[in-house]
Amino acid sequence: MAVPLVSRGDFLRLDRHALAPWREDTPHDLILVTLSVDAEMMLHGYRVGIFAMPIPGSETRPEVYAWYLPAIRAVIPMPPPPGTWLARPPKSLRKSIRGFSISVNRDFVSVLRSCADVPREGGWISPALEHAYLTLHGKGLALSVETWASDGELAGGLFAVQMGDFISGESMFHVRPDASKAALVTLADMAMDQGVRFIDAQWPTDHLKRMGAVEVPWQGYLDVLEGEPLAG
Repeated sequence: MAVPLVSRGDFLRLDRHALAPWREDTPHDLILVTLSVDAEMMLHGYRVGIFAMPIPGSETRPEVYAWYLPAIRAVIPMPPPPGTWLARPPKSLRKSIRGFSISVNRDFVSVLRSCADVPREGGWISPALEHAYLTLHGKGLALSVETWASDGELAGGLFAVQMGDFISGESMFHVRPDASKAALVTLADMAMDQGVRFIDAQWPTDHLKRMGAVEVPWQGYLDVLEGEPLAG
């Protein structure tokens, strides 16, 4: 099945029932493409379980965006499962965390741009996505956690999008050991304090599983978005 090209107007009318046949008919996590991306589209995407990235290798056409609905989703329940890294950070990490100063939304722009640094391994944030995240931050829907070294350097951080009772973790960076991990521990603590049900981590990895992520099939993830309990 060819990946559908969807106009902005049609995209904003999508619901899970429209997405399901596309997901079922493709072996890939990429289920549709659009020729633009903006804050409204991103919010709608989160609500129906999909998220955007530039088409890989499309440097000559940066306006093309891929929207993904992973067959298996990585989700970190709040609170994290007992015995996992986020439920009880290792002693060495707790010691490192005490050496940092942590802030929230003190410098969203610097965190975003550090995450978007093109030479950085895993960098994927295009100018249009950066603008969308800045718009979401201005609406109070995107947040940053900053980790500061004792000399005042921004040592690491992360940013995320929060919609009601779930958070979509977007990206993190570090220039000093454990700085991004300290930010993630802070985000998890904030999430639990605010009654957040889970943090969406997109694709599962062994590292995420050690942190506390569980694997959820795509149908189950869409159910969780609609309020069903998160098993795992």
